[in-house]
Formats: sequence, C-alpha cells, structure tokens
Amino acid sequence: MDHWNKLDQFVLISEKDPDFKAFVLRHIDATNSMADLQRIMELSREQCPRKGLESCRQIFSSASAARLELEHTLNQRSKQP
Repeated sequence: MDHWNKLDQFVLISEKDPDFKAFVLRHIDATNSMADLQRIMELSREQCPRKGLESCRQIFSSASAARLELEHTLNQRSKQP
C-alpha cells in the first residue's frame, strides 16, 4: 500500500518470479489493519495500471479474504466474556 506507485515494477518482477508474487500476496493477510486492507482493496480497484489488471485482481482477492478473516476474528473476540 505504501508503495502502490511501484505496482508496475511489481508486475514486471512477478511475471519473471512467481514465487515473489506469491510471497507478496501471502503477506496481504489478517495481520494488517482493517483500514489498510480497505485501502488496498480501493487501490486495486481504482488505481490499477492496464498491465497489472490480473495482479490487481489477485491483490483485491487477498485483501478481501484477509478482511473477512479479520472481521471474523474481531467478532469472536467481542463474544468472549
């Protein structure tokens, strides 16, 4: 998110190195804040370069899944006595 302006570089690198792409996508997870995950989702929808459409879809999917996991975790914690 802090480096969204470098998404073009990420796309180029990840085309050559799928393990790097997987590493980055794995780190879009529920350890991020809800605000950060929401911002990642917004950026992947609204500020995606043409060449990065597939990467943006994958980023959005990772952020969305992480947000759902985080919501579930927070809901479970709020139910504990």
